Amino acid sequence: LKNNTRDAVDLATLLHWHQQPVPLTGDNRYHCEHCSALCDAVQQVRLADTGAHLLVHLQRYGRDLGKDSRPVQVPRALVFGDRGYRLVGAVEHLGSTLEHGHYVAWVSVGGALYRCSDQQVRACTAWPDEPYILVYEQQEHLESVKG
Repeated sequence: LKNNTRDAVDLATLLHWHQQPVPLTGDNRYHCEHCSALCDAVQQVRLADTGAHLLVHLQRYGRDLGKDSRPVQVPRALVFGDRGYRLVGAVEHLGSTLEHGHYVAWVSVGGALYRCSDQQVRACTAWPDEPYILVYEQQEHLESVKG
């Protein structure tokens, strides 16, 4: 969530942005372990193999520990190549800073959604507005995600 706008952003845009090449030049050059020199390079994150679950961490806290509460449009299903994933869980941080607050878990079980906070579990009809971590589960059949 690293930009200066307060507008809502969708998860697909964030994932696309996160996988873009980043030039490492100038004061940000790469330290080569082989030659011990600072070298120009390109850093890029790629989703290689996710396994049965895909965890997405939305970096909502900056260096000042303040929270970025910008809304994120979270799809209930994701497709990466030939793999499909359904949203099955989320973690939300309630509080304005990383140092203070409370974590709440949201889980989907048998098609029903539950909000779990300490010893209280209650049925819900909507996912959290400001998720911090998203949990997707790989689906055996891609058609079940697309449909």
